[in-house]
Amino acid sequence: MSDQPTPALQVAPDPSGHRITVTVANDGPEPIDPGVRRSTLLIDGQPCVSWSFAVMNGAGTTSERHLEPGKQVAIARVLPTSSLGGAGEHELIAEINGQPSLPVRTRFEE
Repeated sequence: MSDQPTPALQVAPDPSGHRITVTVANDGPEPIDPGVRRSTLLIDGQPCVSWSFAVMNGAGTTSERHLEPGKQVAIARVLPTSSLGGAGEHELIAEINGQPSLPVRTRFEE
């Protein structure tokens, strides 16, 4: 069993594209660095560069760097469909420090 928590991934339509949300919960007894700002979004197995740039931007919150036991943190960004592989069916996976989320299969419309 890994010391790293498993990220959860959600994908939802948004007027500007799609809202991608990565959530990490600290179920352990000690504070952790959840790594959400270093997360990778894989689309059909390929890293999404737009996600990487988007999550690095902004000041962020303390819990994005230091997550107390029993707490969770989510980071969400809206990306245009063109940055997410374009229209069609895709598999998305969030990965933090080598820990993948469960895959999300979704269909993007232009």
